[in-house]
Amino acid sequence: MGVTTGLRPKPRRYTMSDRRREILERLSAGEIDVGQAEEELRRLEGKTGLLHSIRSCLDNLDICLELGNRIALEEEICGQLEPGPVELDLLTVNGSIRIETWDSPQYRLLIKKRVRAADQQEAEDIARQYKIADIRDNVIRARVPDQARPRRICAVSLLLQLPRGHAVSGAIETANGSVTLTGLENHGLRVRTSNGSIIAEHLHGGPLTANTVNGSIKAAGSLSQMEAGTTNGSITLHAAALDGDVSLKTVNGSIKVFWPGGQDTALALSASTVTGRIAVEHWQLGKRSLSGFGNKFVEARSVNWEQAARKLSLECSTVNGSITLKETE
Repeated sequence: MGVTTGLRPKPRRYTMSDRRREILERLSAGEIDVGQAEEELRRLEGKTGLLHSIRSCLDNLDICLELGNRIALEEEICGQLEPGPVELDLLTVNGSIRIETWDSPQYRLLIKKRVRAADQQEAEDIARQYKIADIRDNVIRARVPDQARPRRICAVSLLLQLPRGHAVSGAIETANGSVTLTGLENHGLRVRTSNGSIIAEHLHGGPLTANTVNGSIKAAGSLSQMEAGTTNGSITLHAAALDGDVSLKTVNGSIKVFWPGGQDTALALSASTVTGRIAVEHWQLGKRSLSGFGNKFVEARSVNWEQAARKLSLECSTVNGSITLKETE
């Protein structure tokens, strides 16, 4: 009788994630349709609460599955702008957006795509089906079409370089990615992302609206009229000068504002937090600190409010986090 030595491999144990992945792979291969996939996933989970996220997963199947190749493509567009303001209309998916100024008299738009395809040629054929950029006069549009989002074009990032001296306005939005603005003369920008940070450096003018869900917001420059909100993340504002109304709101995160003082400026502050500390250190409002448990609220206005040429109304609100206001030189 023969003797067998060595260890017998343990049978693989399939987790719920493995089974869910197998169902989605069968769906991608065409073995089952969406309705059958939802039915199997419902039986697997034993509840219906997951179906909304299933639909989202099916709409962005390339993100959920490592199927096929994701081939990177780049498209570069350059041109001359007319004198005057520039209007932006930018919408991407699963990618970052960066806008900056440079010394060249031309603009440059670099579009980076990740396309699910068998090879380079198929990826280029797919990308040609969906026109993303449309630039006319001083209007720069770069939007991922709705029909291109599922399955094939799984990620798009944008880098836009603009000549200095042009005022910029418009809408900037990405689904999953960060947004960075550097050196812009802002005449009304609306920035939004769902999962990612928003950074505005050396920004001048206003108004600026910045919103994210999971991510921090940082802004610096000579700003007027700003509204910033996030759910999970901090907000930091470094202001060389501020004027008008500024509203900063988060749920889970801290708020920090660094603002210079001056005889020709006045400040009105409204700050509130539930779990956190409020610290104010500014010559116009004195020095105060509130800490401990329970709601905390500070409302104050500088004594030169009526006489000042420039007035800032600053509203800061968080639930779980601290609020800090400090004077800078």
